[in-house]
This record gives sequence, structure tokens and C-alpha cells, in this order.
Amino acid sequence: GVFAMVGALATLSGFARMTVSLVVIMLELTGELNYAVPFMCAVLSAKLVGDYFTESVYGAHASLLGFANIEEPHGLRMFAQLSDVAVSCSADDLVDLNNPPCVASLLQVLQTSTSRCSLLVLVQGEGSQVKVQGLVDKALLVSKLKCQVDDATCFFGLGSVGRVEEDDSKVDLTSLVEIGFRQMLCNAPLL
Repeated sequence: GVFAMVGALATLSGFARMTVSLVVIMLELTGELNYAVPFMCAVLSAKLVGDYFTESVYGAHASLLGFANIEEPHGLRMFAQLSDVAVSCSADDLVDLNNPPCVASLLQVLQTSTSRCSLLVLVQGEGSQVKVQGLVDKALLVSKLKCQVDDATCFFGLGSVGRVEEDDSKVDLTSLVEIGFRQMLCNAPLL
């Protein structure tokens, strides 16, 4: 008795994929709550195996008649993600704070870069331990660097203690650094 009912339930669930409805129907037919766990296990395993191989009989029939899919098709999203609007950074958009560049080399990189990113990303660390420390607007940076000495070192004020002393060997760019940013995953939804 019970094995036949579990087998019939698994067969129905395998081609119809009506999981909860079939369990409720069988529980009402039998009147036994003790059979709930075997029924649920049979329905779940039949649905998972069926979904792996084919779509349900009702889904196939609906697609033959030209009706919309009940389940969302793979690769189709009805919402925007951060990766849809974000611009990826290239190697030209990164500045290693462990080796700060001089004004001339940074200006040359900024002016010859073909990257669409409007921000310069300040990173610190090595290998897989690289962390983003701050962001700088490239347009503001270029306008500030054009009137500086070419061999001066750029000082961004991150990862160091105190302020830079006023001399010609360093250019203080701490006022341009934005540290109040939020890092997000590329598949974060846009609201």
C-alpha cells in the first residue's frame, strides 16, 4: 500500500512537477499524517531528477502553444544589476600606495589611458591581500598635477602617519581622496 502510493506520487511529481499540491492531495486521500515525510521525499527527489533532464509536461505543452513560461528562463533578468552600469577598471586605473608615483609618470598614465573609468583607485597590499584604500577623481587630479614639479612624488595621505611637510619633493593630494565609499559585488541589484 504505502510503497505503491509513494511510487505513484513520485511518478506524478516527475512529469507534472506540482510538488506541494500532490503531497496535499495524497495526504487528504490517505488521511495519515505519518506518510507526510515519505511523500515529501519522493516528490522532492522526483522533481529534482525531472528538472535535471527535461521540463514538465505542462511547461512543454504551454511552450508548444506559445504561452509564456511559468519559470524564469535562464539568462533573463527582470531587474538591473550593478555590473550592467559599472565601468570596469584597467591596470592604468590603479595606483599602488606602497610605491607612490611621481607627478610626471602619473600625468602621462592619466593622459594616455584609454580606460573609460573616471576614478583612480588607490590600492595597498600585495598578491591576494590587495585592498582598496580610496578613490580620486581623474579630472581633478589632472588639473592639480599640471601645475606641480614633474619629479615630485604624489602623496595621497593613506597608509601614512601625519601630514606631508611643505616641500617640492612631495605633492599633497589628500584633499582629493575619497575614502567614504562602499564596495559592492558585481551582481548587487540596483533599486
